[in-house]
Amino acid sequence: MSVVERSVAARGDVADDTARTRGLNWALHVGFLVVTCVFLAVYAGTFISLAQTWANTGTFEYCFLIFPLCAVLVWTRRHALAQVTGSPRPLAFVLALALGFMWLLGALAEINLAQHLAVVALCPVLIYVFYGPAVARVLVFPMGYVFFAVPFGNFMVGPLQDVTAQLSVWALHLTDIPVFKTGRIILTPAAAWHVAEACSGVKFFIATTAFGVLYANIFFTSLSRRLIFIVCAMVVPIIANGLRVFFTILIGEHFGVQYASGTDHVIFGWQFFGTVLVLLFFAGWPFHQPPKDPTIDEGRAGRKRLAPTRSRVIGVTLVAIVVFALAPTWFGTARAIASGQSASPVPAWPQTLAGHQKSDAPVGVPELGLRFVGASQHETAYYRTGHGRARVDRVVYQDGPGEGRELLTVGNRIFNPKQWTIDRATTSAVKTGAPELRQLVLSSRESGSHMQVLYGFRVRSRWESSSLRVKVWQALYGLAAMPASTEIVVIAAPVSATSGDAVVDELGGAAIQFVTQGGGGRG
Repeated sequence: MSVVERSVAARGDVADDTARTRGLNWALHVGFLVVTCVFLAVYAGTFISLAQTWANTGTFEYCFLIFPLCAVLVWTRRHALAQVTGSPRPLAFVLALALGFMWLLGALAEINLAQHLAVVALCPVLIYVFYGPAVARVLVFPMGYVFFAVPFGNFMVGPLQDVTAQLSVWALHLTDIPVFKTGRIILTPAAAWHVAEACSGVKFFIATTAFGVLYANIFFTSLSRRLIFIVCAMVVPIIANGLRVFFTILIGEHFGVQYASGTDHVIFGWQFFGTVLVLLFFAGWPFHQPPKDPTIDEGRAGRKRLAPTRSRVIGVTLVAIVVFALAPTWFGTARAIASGQSASPVPAWPQTLAGHQKSDAPVGVPELGLRFVGASQHETAYYRTGHGRARVDRVVYQDGPGEGRELLTVGNRIFNPKQWTIDRATTSAVKTGAPELRQLVLSSRESGSHMQVLYGFRVRSRWESSSLRVKVWQALYGLAAMPASTEIVVIAAPVSATSGDAVVDELGGAAIQFVTQGGGGRG
């Protein structure tokens, strides 16, 4: 064979290999799209819950931008992606199964954070399963940035309230305005200013941090500059929020409280933080660095890897469908088995409990604000005691967790925090051999009167004083497809110098014994 013929043959072989690789890549893309559709379908409820959390919680409205931003970031890396060869990594199915199990436990125990975190984490895992490390290296930032879509961070509200109050007081000390702070209340001649949860600045802190990370990745290449800018993006909104409260108080002191509250207050807050965010980005611009060409390292790494065979792509696709649909299928089956079992009726409270007679009138027992939505049954009774009256409640959820049918969820409460504050909280048994219950001493915000409250949770036949353990047992029973009815028993009575805690302890022990022996519900 001549040199020319060998050259032509070599070019033909290269063309054949290129066409083969291109065809296999298309097979990989089709398999990825198929599994993605299955993934979105089986976890649709969780994605809807995620969007509802973004919409209903002002703190996380920025999350609506995270997935579109990640899509744009992937698009900007398309030239680098064209130079790497995807290769499935079946070993990543282990991580997918672990995240699916995490979602399953969260679904059974109705823990939204666990479900949200699991489905968001499954997005980059799905990419890694199909395309492997070469593609993942190109998409490492978009795959990590997607975690900002998880609504997490409300635990910082309290600490940020304290920091905001302290910063604003420090600023006020620099003026001639007399100021005194007690807790989160700032006292000035014009008014008493409360640094409420809405004034904590948590929504601006989280949003600024998310966009600061994005800015740092786009406009800086050195790790040190990125970290410095991210730290600034976290610190600046905290300081700015303290200054916002400071300026609000100044406006109220000099122009009147009416100008520092209401709609004007809200508009001023958004304008202030919008200005701070823009100034932060402008401050970082003089230090920006030209982006590196991402095609060099990833391209070299990608060419060393062979394209997958068609049979392997088909196998990975089929296994991925099973793995990603396993947890929701298990959840649906367990729920169907549990809901198919009949529930026993819950008996009413007896006429006599611990020697105290049942009464139809709630006179003498202040309203706590107890609220449990979607309960299967709610039995309330009042008992006459030697020192007044006491209230006993039993709230039962027999149908298992579901939308609006959960004992431990946002909105359900034993008392109204706007009317009552906790003076003391302890955990102990009301008598020897009895389960431990949670005891609270509440103080009225209006009258200053006190209430003694005793409560305990029941999951099937288990009594618990911890809401976390209730969630754990719900998940364990759910895994075994066992109906896990949940309930709470609450005993409340006014505290006086003569009654003390005796009445609540007596009724608490008798109520627990009645529920345990009398049954009601499943299990």
